[in-house]
Amino acid sequence: MKDREPIAVRGYRNGLYITIDDSIPESELAERIMARLEVLGSFIKGAGVMLEVGTRTLDDDALRTLQKLFQRQYGMTISQLIAGSDTTRHAAEILRIRAVPTLVRRGGEEDEPPSRNANTVTVRSTLRSGALERYLEGNILVIGDVNPGAEVIASGDIIVLGTLRGVVHAGAMGDENAVVIALNLLATQLRIAHCIARSPEGTRRTAGFHPEMALVEQGQIVVRPFTGASGLSES
Repeated sequence: MKDREPIAVRGYRNGLYITIDDSIPESELAERIMARLEVLGSFIKGAGVMLEVGTRTLDDDALRTLQKLFQRQYGMTISQLIAGSDTTRHAAEILRIRAVPTLVRRGGEEDEPPSRNANTVTVRSTLRSGALERYLEGNILVIGDVNPGAEVIASGDIIVLGTLRGVVHAGAMGDENAVVIALNLLATQLRIAHCIARSPEGTRRTAGFHPEMALVEQGQIVVRPFTGASGLSES
């Protein structure tokens, strides 16, 4: 069985669910959490955080330090704290952070992250400049265009039933099996997991739709004509 990471981060709706192992000393807590978040990149800015701290006891000063670091570096706030300690939950309430007891897991196996195909959010409109759609617990389907200056971020796939000219980031939590599909794929910037590609300057298309799919092959983003689901990975 794969070893559990001391600090696990996964998507949760529009935010992050951070789970901290009891083995990490309190003196290293803030530094190691921030080092883990730095790997993810800037797409997490403005996200909410569900923070599960195990059975450790934290006072309000320790939580305040974390809250300030999240806010200063990523514009994030702790929306909910999950803790086994009554003292830690009381400290969270002092800071007006909603606090709940730690979940009791039975059966001896850690929860597996949900499949990226499990959940899909549908956006039924064109996304104009300045718009941001982010979903870190599955896929995003846009029925409309994604205009220049708009941004779409998903932990799973991104499908645009229209023209994609904005910025998209599929597999944002590190899933290299994620894909981007669009009827016209002209993204200003295209990201899948940790890979980045940009459209060539001056790209032009003839009238009509030209469905294409972007995916990662050998560590690079490649774009192919989309001819149906047969070209998609089953993983």
